[in-house]
Parts: sequence; structure tokens; C-alpha cells
Amino acid sequence: MPIDDEQRTIAEQKINEMQPIFNHKIVTTIEEPINFTVAEEYHHDYYARNPYQGYCMAVVGPKISKIRKKFAHLY
Repeated sequence: MPIDDEQRTIAEQKINEMQPIFNHKIVTTIEEPINFTVAEEYHHDYYARNPYQGYCMAVVGPKISKIRKKFAHLY
């Protein structure tokens, strides 16, 4: 499933849009997906559906909280 020009353009625009927010240069590369498989439906939105699962509470929740605080001005 190769990326098309529109997807590449959107990704590049988003990187450029986000760059001023960070102290260091964004070094994310845009590459063709290799062995990409869409996850089963029950994996989609896992955190939203399972916020009290151990890993979500210990790892995902604190990361999301940190991001929300740092980028609150974008909401």
C-alpha cells in the first residue's frame, strides 16, 4: 500500500506546522510502509475503551496527560 502524493504532502505540511513547537529539529522521515497490516477492530481506540487497564493507567495515561499539558494551547 504505497503512499500517494497527497499523503506525502499532508505529512510534510504537518511536520512543518509542528516544527516551531519543538526545541529540536523534527527528524521524522516519510517512507513507504513495509509489511503494513491494519490491526483488528478490537485494537482500534484501545486506550479510549480501556483507560483503567494496567498498562494504560501506568504508561499511556501519563504520556497523554503530559502531551495535553504541553500542547493545551492547540486545543
